[in-house]
Amino acid sequence: MKKTTNQSGIALIYSENDFLINKEFAQAIIHEIEKAGYRGKLFLVNHDHCDQIDLTNFDVVINRSRKGSFLKNFKNQKFIFNRVDFSEMANDKYLTFEWCKHHKIVCNEIKILDMAKAKDYRYPLLIKNRYGHHAKEINKINEFKDLLSYENNASDYIVEDFCENAKRDVRIYVMFGKIIKIIQRTVEGNEFRSNFNLNGVVKEIKLSFLKKRYVKKIIKKLPDGYYGIDFFINKNKLILNEIEDVVDSKALSKANIDFNISGLIIKNIVKKLKNAQQFRNQALSKLEY
Repeated sequence: MKKTTNQSGIALIYSENDFLINKEFAQAIIHEIEKAGYRGKLFLVNHDHCDQIDLTNFDVVINRSRKGSFLKNFKNQKFIFNRVDFSEMANDKYLTFEWCKHHKIVCNEIKILDMAKAKDYRYPLLIKNRYGHHAKEINKINEFKDLLSYENNASDYIVEDFCENAKRDVRIYVMFGKIIKIIQRTVEGNEFRSNFNLNGVVKEIKLSFLKKRYVKKIIKKLPDGYYGIDFFINKNKLILNEIEDVVDSKALSKANIDFNISGLIIKNIVKKLKNAQQFRNQALSKLEY
């Protein structure tokens, strides 16, 4: 393809909060769009003006907004990456749990916080904001009275058994149906959340043939895009913890993995555009949960 400006436009949409954290990654994506000869534009959205952006002149949307309702009228749903229904599922931990159970994927048992039953919970336990995206929104609860501060917004929180295995997890980076990198994140001392932002250690690893085959079966149930899947390992089994919709490349950099993620995203999208008619004719199956 000639590196001249193509009439096709590719819109990159970020929430304002995520953009502040991932500014370099977002700028790298725009650079790769323009390098490939396409028009690229960055849109920043927040809760108040999601519906005010004009995507009329864009053929592709790279959706990193963690939202989807404002994209439901976009002219070509197949060219939204990550897809609307996927983003809604991945950014709600309870919906992720429901999706896993529907597809018989091994995951931790969770429940929406119910204060009427909370005295009967087994303590200690973990409480998480079901729409949260950062390890700091996960807390250990040692007894019932520690839950009282969550009472007014109970439906926004999920609870699950406390597990020592949470000190170590595996993140699998997936791009357009393929595993591209796998890292392990580990924390030490009293910290129980395996997140490299909490002074965790990150390293690249390989999975066994059987574990990798299991992950590929999960990926086949998900639409095209770029995302991460986080697993705990318990008794040598992968336990799906969560799906990270707006995954970036910071952890890969910390593990000293030199990999052009933004370039690979655009390479995959350009390939879809070149085969646009064939791609449009493929069935658009709904996520089920």
